[in-house]
Amino acid sequence: MLFRVMRQLRDDGIGIIFVSHHLEEIFEICDRITILRDGANVGLTSVAECSMDHLVEMMVGRRIENSFPPKAAHASRVVRLEARHLRSRGDAPTSDFDLHAGEILGFAGLVGSGRTETALALIGALPCPGKSVTMDGQAITLSDPAAALRAGIGLLPENRKTEGLILSFSIRENVSINNLDQYTGKSGLIDRSKEHEKTLSLMQALQVKAPGDETATVTLSGGNQQKVVIARWLNRRCPILIFDEPTRGIDVGAKAEIYRLMRNLTEEGYAIIMISSELPEIVGMCDRVAVFYRGAISTILEGDALNAEEIMRHATASLAKPVAHGESIHA
Repeated sequence: MLFRVMRQLRDDGIGIIFVSHHLEEIFEICDRITILRDGANVGLTSVAECSMDHLVEMMVGRRIENSFPPKAAHASRVVRLEARHLRSRGDAPTSDFDLHAGEILGFAGLVGSGRTETALALIGALPCPGKSVTMDGQAITLSDPAAALRAGIGLLPENRKTEGLILSFSIRENVSINNLDQYTGKSGLIDRSKEHEKTLSLMQALQVKAPGDETATVTLSGGNQQKVVIARWLNRRCPILIFDEPTRGIDVGAKAEIYRLMRNLTEEGYAIIMISSELPEIVGMCDRVAVFYRGAISTILEGDALNAEEIMRHATASLAKPVAHGESIHA
């Protein structure tokens, strides 16, 4: 309906500037494209003379296949976390998986397949009687998100604006909000200079583009807002991070930066669970992929079996069954 109205306005002689991160919409509705990168105009082209690949290359500064950083040549087999008997909802089968140090484990599947719900059950945000979780060989109890935080598990939620950030707060306040103990002295007062120094250090490390750490988070782009959420968990030193739809609502250039940050974290030993509905980034970023079907993990793919076709086959198969303890599908 929107596009129909826009076309009618165009036919009536009205000029329209259409700003969008959804490239398919650009090709559907627009006549010409102006490409902006890092605040500068890097090109103007007509839709008829531009392909999707060329547009992305101009936006990112390189071809899209080069947006994904290389995976580790030799995957780690050091188990950081073991999860057993997780249940996304009361009537679903249980799911088991292991998470290795230095890896990105993908959670893939159709909408409603239980990807996010299983992660929330892991950290105690959803009830899950009977679950068993071991971290670095020690059994832990994750009865609620506060317990998961104490154990060192951080969540970057699907909706960063309503669940991951307090938009009216500054960058400093968002980064520090659950880390205030490290700035508090014997007097019980917060050392603002120490807090300021740490926040600026994280902003520099993550390349957060903002005038300073007192900048209101609401004024930042989607990619920089996501970096602020990442900075909070790095400040907390959480060795396990759950990224739920980490690149939703951000442009392709910012996506490449988030991908690079995630891979850098795994090189430092962090273990990451990446939940995504975008198959290209699941295939391009993940070392292994747990595929969900009807509320539970149906299989875990890795190696040459980790491709879009196999993921979709298991995500839609009517005879898919829950994976056994620690089972993987190898090439």
